[in-house]
Amino acid sequence: MRADERFNMTKQQLKVYQYIVEYVRKERLSPTYDEIRKECNISSVSGTYVVVKELIRKGLMEKTGRPQDSRQLRPVIDKRWVD
Repeated sequence: MRADERFNMTKQQLKVYQYIVEYVRKERLSPTYDEIRKECNISSVSGTYVVVKELIRKGLMEKTGRPQDSRQLRPVIDKRWVD
């Protein structure tokens, strides 16, 4: 069974989740919504927000810091969810 089926994620949610996890590992900070949009081929920043909001609702992502900070995402990492 694929990760997107096990955790009831769409392919887009899985792609965004994995991108954020890898970005945080490499850069030690989260990507901006615009960086996520570009990397994951999402048509708008508001579309990116919708995907991230759903990951937060599912408990796969947390917001940290101040609401106005552009780099406030923190993945909740479980080795089962990441390739």
